Amino acid sequence: MGVNIEPARPASGHDDLPPLLKHACAGDEVAVERLLVRFRDRIHQWAARYTHDADEADDVAQEVMVGLPDRVKRFDQRRPFAAWLYVLTRRVARSTQRTASRRRDLLASFVPDVDEATDSHGSTENAETLSALVLGYFDALPPRQRQVFEMVELRGTPHAVVARELGMQESTVRAHLFKARASIRTKLLEHHEALVREYLS
Repeated sequence: MGVNIEPARPASGHDDLPPLLKHACAGDEVAVERLLVRFRDRIHQWAARYTHDADEADDVAQEVMVGLPDRVKRFDQRRPFAAWLYVLTRRVARSTQRTASRRRDLLASFVPDVDEATDSHGSTENAETLSALVLGYFDALPPRQRQVFEMVELRGTPHAVVARELGMQESTVRAHLFKARASIRTKLLEHHEALVREYLS
């Protein structure tokens, strides 16, 4: 089944989308709101198609709609708006999924067997809590460790690139990363062992 990206026609049969877009692109808040009302259901449908999860679809749709007032100002009015909005929704959905994947990978480096736990009984709520704790402990790292940890773990930057950008040896990058991970893991297990055990149970 293909993806329907054509907007519904107004009941009057008159397509008021071009003038509506013209005003929205010019920053008219009323026009933007009318666009949101007109396309809200379609955005949710597209988001659901990519996320396969009602809560995630809601988050994606909300992000698309919240960002639309700024993004529509850059819209090329010679292009089909529905197709542009579909691509935007797909891009946000994929970005959201990549972020979730990075957080899972990050958590997996601090909680043993996190993937197995998530596949079986792991609590999504607990996973989010643990991820937030990891990021909280990241903020407390010494500046150099924090910088390396952010580039490698949060941005996915290769060690060689980090070393070049920070002017250090790859071995030094790995040493900072090891210390950062060890510090976070120690604090996580020291202060939240029960939560970790609950997550893995």
